[in-house]
Amino acid sequence: MDNKEIQRKFLEYFKKGGLVLELGSGRGDFLSLCSENGIKATGVDTGSNDEICRKYGVVKKDIRKFIRKEKAGKYDGVYARHVVEHFSPADVEGLLGEAHRILKKGGKLILVFPNMRNIHIVMYEFWTDPTHIRPYTGGAIEKLAEGTGFRLISSGPDTQGWDNSAIKRFVRTVRQIITGIPNDPPDYFMVMEK
Repeated sequence: MDNKEIQRKFLEYFKKGGLVLELGSGRGDFLSLCSENGIKATGVDTGSNDEICRKYGVVKKDIRKFIRKEKAGKYDGVYARHVVEHFSPADVEGLLGEAHRILKKGGKLILVFPNMRNIHIVMYEFWTDPTHIRPYTGGAIEKLAEGTGFRLISSGPDTQGWDNSAIKRFVRTVRQIITGIPNDPPDYFMVMEK
């Protein structure tokens, strides 16, 4: 399954005609999905190339600076896939607070980040990106979000985004037995509501 299709399931949390802000838009996959499904979306990312910025209207700016200047209660949703691991705990807490501020009542915040219960992610994959600041668990993000006013709706390993063939399940089971370390999918998601 490609990167775009892996994200499709999160559309159910955003209503048609609603306004969604994507933090860290990358290649524009989620913005494209929103557009195809009648959801108004805008993105912000310092790393998106100029073509993506033109095509999807991505603002090329630091996420923290951008979100601080947005109007309170402007958005129906905020979506951030593989963003929090690029920030310190203080910055993540600040982003969560700002996301809460710019969301309308009942607005949803969706975070997707590397799953620290996946041994390959913990031991190798996470560390291949030099812009990663630190890994987070769902529990750590919940603690950082405690004072922001968000209510957790759903969270857990994102099982859709990995190869679940019989041979892969067998290899993962054997690896888990040998190491004693759970081997969850590579991504973890959290859906919170204002």
